[in-house]
Amino acid sequence: MIWVAVCDRDPQRRQQTGRLAARYLENRRGVSGRVALFANSDEMGRCGQLRFDICLMNVEAPLHLEAGKELRRRCPETALLYYSSTQDPAWALEAFRAGASQYLPYPLEERSLWLAMDRAAWERDLGRESRIALNSTQGVVNLRLWDITYARSRGHRITFSLLEGEDLETKCLRVSFATVLAPLEPKGFLRCHDSYAINLAHAVSLTAEGELLYRTVGPACERLQQGESELAGALSLQGGAVRVSSTETALHELLLDRMDAFRARWPGVRLRLANGTS
Repeated sequence: MIWVAVCDRDPQRRQQTGRLAARYLENRRGVSGRVALFANSDEMGRCGQLRFDICLMNVEAPLHLEAGKELRRRCPETALLYYSSTQDPAWALEAFRAGASQYLPYPLEERSLWLAMDRAAWERDLGRESRIALNSTQGVVNLRLWDITYARSRGHRITFSLLEGEDLETKCLRVSFATVLAPLEPKGFLRCHDSYAINLAHAVSLTAEGELLYRTVGPACERLQQGESELAGALSLQGGAVRVSSTETALHELLLDRMDAFRARWPGVRLRLANGTS
């Protein structure tokens, strides 16, 4: 649940901004939330125990920036998105000094506002890690997950496509695409194809063609992923079975002691023994 506050003294502007924020919550898959409207930060502060994740705040005058600073002091966990009709870069700089996470020009453009809210929610992170270290062809890069739009696997390399249009390619890998994606999937990445994974923070919805394609190939992709995971588990000795054929003497003199050590080291692997007199 994401709580969004809108602070604006102008009733019409406050309602318009609230509608944009509500549409953002409606159109983000996997995101639910509420929007609350306030004339000022003092009114917002009287909500008692409510803690807002994002606050959209109009800052047209120095007094508003001071109110923003006070709000930042009272609610350090809230991401502040300031907006103003003032186009002066110096004013935007003052807004950032007052604790803004983002500064947007008014009238608000829907796409820009949604991207800013995405970024604010991501950087607040809600308890998740937000970076990954990649051993790329350009060296080791500590990459923000927010900056990744999707990942593509080709052969033994993975290419990460970034928001600014740049591509980062890993060095030749000895592990599967599924292994690389495993720590990313709990952080908002979806493997939508055998060779592709997308960052859901930048996904609004599938097209009609995309929905049709997913319904058709989705089950097959899931089976492929399951097979790939089982194969990776077997190769890494995390699962599977080992068959051993032994004589009675070798079993008692050599294998029994070593079987305990084997089970301790690879508990997921089953041992199947075949025993004979010769």
